[in-house]
Amino acid sequence: MIWILVALAVTLFLLDIWISTEILSHLALLILAGVAASHVTAGWEWRIAVFLACYLVTIAVYYLFWKQIMLQVVNRAVAPTRHVPEFEKIVGSSGEIVIQKGKTFVRVNGILWPVTADDFDAGDKVVVGSVSDGRVDVRLVH
Repeated sequence: MIWILVALAVTLFLLDIWISTEILSHLALLILAGVAASHVTAGWEWRIAVFLACYLVTIAVYYLFWKQIMLQVVNRAVAPTRHVPEFEKIVGSSGEIVIQKGKTFVRVNGILWPVTADDFDAGDKVVVGSVSDGRVDVRLVH
């Protein structure tokens, strides 16, 4: 029975590589903590304490090491563009300047991004050159 639970936990971790949700990983961590706690022969209080300790340690290991390692593996081997931040995807895209409440934005793919310079008119067609500190550097399209 224990090997089945361990196999289920490993399967959930592997599924988490392709289905980007932390719920599967947390279910796997809960299963592994439960397997560890089931080996404790003391009273139920100790089992709960071991379960909680194991769960907290596995969460720490998951976020400190596993998540970082798996993100790199997924980015290199499985899906190189999957975990690219949205703001990096818009570099090179064309957009339109929108001015709302005195602030200048560029609309790219229906999303408004703050612009570094305010010397544009509403409706200007621009191309995104770079993104830094959450602001978009754009240039006019001639």
